[in-house]
Amino acid sequence: MDTRVITDSVACLPATLTEEFGIHVIPVRLAAHGVVYRDLDNELPDTQIRRLQEVDAIDTTPWSPEHYCQEYLGAATDVDSLVHVVAFSSFTSTMSLARAGAAMAQERVPCLRIEVVDSGSTLMGQGFVALAAARAAASGMALED
Repeated sequence: MDTRVITDSVACLPATLTEEFGIHVIPVRLAAHGVVYRDLDNELPDTQIRRLQEVDAIDTTPWSPEHYCQEYLGAATDVDSLVHVVAFSSFTSTMSLARAGAAMAQERVPCLRIEVVDSGSTLMGQGFVALAAARAAASGMALED
């Protein structure tokens, strides 16, 4: 595979599909009481989830550009291009932060090509866009396609 698709956990893609198509899923950042969690990690046991449900406000600010850079570098170990499908940009600042992270990753690995794509949606709408991109990549289509 030359291109790997990346999306975040908001896309609600089942693990069977992310595994089948090699989609790299970035967990959403959750912060409460000064502690940052990754929503897909095992660090959220049932007791912690119940505590988070009782919090007045949970900070879901997207990750920093440095975090996205590290995710891209980790996802690109066996491919030369990445497509990151993000939630629609009028909903979140993920697009600009991810683009900054992509620029950082490309400075470190100049031959790595990264496109950050606004899905125009969120939740499964975003997931369908990511899945379509992964199917295109699996069929050998170029990054531009």
